[in-house]
Amino acid sequence: MFLKNTVYLSFLVLITVCICACKKAPSYPPEPSIDLKEMKKISYPSLQIDSLLLFVNFKDGNGDLGNETKKDVDFFVKVLRKSNGTFSEITFVPSLNASLPLLSPYNATGPIDGIITYKIEFRKVPNPDLPYSDGDTLKFQVRLKDRANNFSNWIETPEYIVWKDL
Repeated sequence: MFLKNTVYLSFLVLITVCICACKKAPSYPPEPSIDLKEMKKISYPSLQIDSLLLFVNFKDGNGDLGNETKKDVDFFVKVLRKSNGTFSEITFVPSLNASLPLLSPYNATGPIDGIITYKIEFRKVPNPDLPYSDGDTLKFQVRLKDRANNFSNWIETPEYIVWKDL
């Protein structure tokens, strides 16, 4: 009886492994697509810093996201500030745009997906040149560009009130 159950269990494990191994790779378009998984705020009152973490899901059909060099900007961030109930774009210096690391080798092709984590820090220091001030409401728009210069869709974050908890 023990041998029969062992053979039966081994057969089930083998069938399960075969079915899992036959799983097809996902099919995504060559243009990257993104959606916002989460925006998380972390406040450090003793340091007078708010940090925002953006968790961005991505998919790309040919896997050509990111670069080895940091010279190419491929992660774009627009900052919008609320004034009289309407959001309008403001300019950050330096820009919040960034370079993605190489997410798959240059010679590899095929679909990739994953999560990009991006951090924005707001230090509460007196600076009249900042394009925002204490209590302003901001939100962010993000998109990606792949090595073939295909752009993803834009995504938008929820609202963030500058230094609300500091």
